[in-house]
Amino acid sequence: MTPADLLDSLMREGILSRRPRGTISSTSSPTPTTPTPPEPERMDIPPPDDPLLSYFKTSIMHNGQGASAARRTSRVLLHLHTLTGRAPPMPILRRAIALASPSVKVVSERRGSTNIYRPRALSEQQRTRFALRWIKEASDHQPGRTVEERLARELIAIVKGTSGVLKKKLSVHQQAMINRNMIR
Repeated sequence: MTPADLLDSLMREGILSRRPRGTISSTSSPTPTTPTPPEPERMDIPPPDDPLLSYFKTSIMHNGQGASAARRTSRVLLHLHTLTGRAPPMPILRRAIALASPSVKVVSERRGSTNIYRPRALSEQQRTRFALRWIKEASDHQPGRTVEERLARELIAIVKGTSGVLKKKLSVHQQAMINRNMIR
């Protein structure tokens, strides 16, 4: 499934919308009697003990400042919510991390005077760690004034399929496929 197909499926599932902010689809009678103000769209707040959010928080934490990292995480979710047209941010975050997660890594081993590259499978936590590390590195090249906005833009770029993280993941997988005959 291509990233464009994933974006289309997110729109079909109602996670992402192209509807401009403030417009309401009306199914009432063609002659309204009194204009009703639009109902404000609500953002579902994820639970604070969500394992992915706590892992995301610890990955962006500096010098043991957990409260500051928690605020940054909530701002990333808020930026995701606003940049995607009021879509819920958690499915986008989960989809982006799943798309950026490699399933293997290539380990270099020294045998005599030569280096041998061998692919190794990664656990789920290792996959998530690699994805978050690559997302943080790639977010430095995104436009935006704050770290939170750049991270949100990078997560959206991953879901859309235009991120350099996906190219990095593809190159790691290609290198693992080239060296797959080295598996014992």
